[in-house]
Amino acid sequence: MNSFRILTIADKKQMNSILLQAPWTEGYLSSEYVFENLFAWNFTESIEILWCGHRAILRSLLKGKRVYLPPVASTVNDFMLCMDKIHELDPSAVIVGLTEKMLPMVNQPHQFILYDDVLSEYIYLSKEMIELKGGKFHRKRNQLSQFMKKFQYALTDYQKTNRLQVLDFLDRYKDQGGTAEDRNAIMHTLDNMSHLDTFADLLWVGDVLIGLSIGVISIFNHGVHLFEKADIQYTGSYAALIHLVYAKRYASVPFVSRQEDLGLPELRKAKMSYYPVQKEKKYVCTLDPELRQFHELYMECFNDSKEYVDFFFLHQATREHAIGVKKDEQLVSGLHLISKSLFFNHQAWDTLFIVAAATKKAYRRQGFMKKVMATAFKQSYDQGYSFLSLFPVSQNYYAPYGFMTYTYTEPIGDEREKRICSLEQTVSQSILSSLYKQSVEPYEGYMIRSESWWLQFMNSLYQDQYEFSLIKDKEETIGYLAHKGSEIDELCLIKDVLPVVSGYDFSKYQIPSINQQQPGNMIRIIHLKNFLERFNPSSRFTVEIKIKFIDDMIAENNCVLKITAEHGMIKYEDSADYDFELTMTEFTDLVFTGNGPQELMCFSPEKKMISYDQF
Repeated sequence: MNSFRILTIADKKQMNSILLQAPWTEGYLSSEYVFENLFAWNFTESIEILWCGHRAILRSLLKGKRVYLPPVASTVNDFMLCMDKIHELDPSAVIVGLTEKMLPMVNQPHQFILYDDVLSEYIYLSKEMIELKGGKFHRKRNQLSQFMKKFQYALTDYQKTNRLQVLDFLDRYKDQGGTAEDRNAIMHTLDNMSHLDTFADLLWVGDVLIGLSIGVISIFNHGVHLFEKADIQYTGSYAALIHLVYAKRYASVPFVSRQEDLGLPELRKAKMSYYPVQKEKKYVCTLDPELRQFHELYMECFNDSKEYVDFFFLHQATREHAIGVKKDEQLVSGLHLISKSLFFNHQAWDTLFIVAAATKKAYRRQGFMKKVMATAFKQSYDQGYSFLSLFPVSQNYYAPYGFMTYTYTEPIGDEREKRICSLEQTVSQSILSSLYKQSVEPYEGYMIRSESWWLQFMNSLYQDQYEFSLIKDKEETIGYLAHKGSEIDELCLIKDVLPVVSGYDFSKYQIPSINQQQPGNMIRIIHLKNFLERFNPSSRFTVEIKIKFIDDMIAENNCVLKITAEHGMIKYEDSADYDFELTMTEFTDLVFTGNGPQELMCFSPEKKMISYDQF
C-alpha cells in the first residue's frame, strides 16, 4: 500500500504485534498506541494509516489541522525510517503524542521539540481509585456514600438492546450542558465492540440510565478510560460510576490513564480531584525550520519558562503571523502578531497585537527591528487591518514607528474604602468573562475576550502554575485575580474598593485607569482608508475638512482627502489642497485620545479608553 487510507479493524492485529516488540513501549502508559482509542476517534478525526512493510505511519485531524502520530515500529531503526518518511511526505509536519522514551529517536533536520501539556495524560493507581483510602479521598467517599444510601442502583454491561437508551441519555447529558462532541465517537465504539477489546458499563437508578463508562485494558497492561458521562442531577453519580467501574474492570492492572484534559480548566480540576500519581508528559515535534528559529529567538531574549513558550508556539503563534529578518540564513530579529478584537467606536475591530518583539543581542541597534516592523506593517495593511496594538516595555522604543499611548494604569493605592475579602479558586471562564465585561463596559479601547480566549489565557498561565481566584466580599464577588501565590499577573475589580486579603498587598498593584499616570497600551492606525470607511463620528458633528496625511512607514496612507462627517457617517474623496496636515501618529492620537485641532473633534472618542491586555 503506497497511500494513506482510513484505519480499520483489519489493522489491529498487525499494529499490536509490532508495538509489543518495541522497546520504548515497556511501561507505556499513554493512549496513542492503544488501537481501541485510535479506532474510537477514527469516526471524527479521520485517522489514516500508511503501511510501509512492517512499519506504519498514522495521521489524523486535530482541531482541523493535519498531525502525525508516533510511528508504528518495532525497532529504533524502523521508528527513525518512519520519521524520515514523514519528513519526506510533509517537510513541515507536526508529530504529536511523543513520550519521553521516544524523543531520542526523533532526529530530523530542523526539528524542535515542544512540551504539550494539553495532550499530557493523567495516570492513576487503580488500587487508590477502588479503595478511596486516606484524607485526600474524604470528599469522594462522602459523595459515594450519599449516592449508595439514597438510590437503588445497578451497574450492568452494555448490550446492543441498550442502544436507544444510551442515545436518550446522551441527549439528556447535552441538555444539562455537557459536550456532544464525542457522541459519534461513543456510538461508533459501542457499535463495533464485538471487534474490539473495549468494555462498556451502564449505571442505572431504577430503570433510568444515569451513567456510561467505556474503557479498555491495553496490550501494555494498563487501563485506558475512553469515555465517561454521568447525570449530575443524581448526587454522587460520578463518584459512584468511577468507583464501581474501577472495582469491576481495572483491579487487575496497576495503572489507569484517564487521558488528557484537552486544555479545559474544569476537566483539569475534575481529573486532579482524584489525585493522579503522575502526568504522562507528551511532546510535539515540529519540522518547520522557520518556527524553530523563532522559538530560539524567544528563548534567548525573554525570561519566560520553556513550558510557557512551548504553549505559546503550539497554541497561539502561527507561521503566517511570525515576522522576522535574517542575516546569513539565521533569524536575528522578529515578532509575533496575535489576532484580537478591539472594541472601539461602538463596534468590534479585528486587530493584530504585537508580542515577543526582539532582536538577538549581537545584532541590536543595527536597524533590523525597523525592517521587521516595516514587514509587519505591510502585511497588516495588505490583510486589511485598521490597527496594530501592543503593550510595550518602553514607550520610547515604539514611538518612532508611529505608535502612541492610548491607555494608562495606576496603583490601586490605599485611599479606597477597605473591604476584608477572601479568595475562592475558580476554573470557570464564564464567570471570569462576566466579571471582565462588567469592568470594561463603561469604556472603549479594550479587547473583547471570548470564552475561547479565556481558555487560552488560563492555559497559558497554568504552564507557570498560575491560578485564578474570585475576590469575595462576604458572599459578593467583586473581582478576580490571576496569581501564583502573592505574585499577581492580572487583577480585575468591579467595585471601587481596596480588597484586604491576608498575604496580599493590592494597594501597590497597577490596574487599568482613565487617569493618565503610568503609560499602558499603544496603538497605531495601519490602514487609513479602511479605518475611515468604518468609523462612525458622533451624529452631532457636521464637518467638511481637507487633510493631508503623512505616514513615513506606510506609503499608501500618504494622501490628501476631503472628508465629510454628517449624520454619523464619514465620506471621503481625493483633494488637491488641504486645511490641515497630520502625521499618522497625530491622527491616531486624535482618534484615540481626542488630542488635536478643535475643527477635527468629529474624530475624537466618545468614551474613555481602558485595556487589560499585555500580551
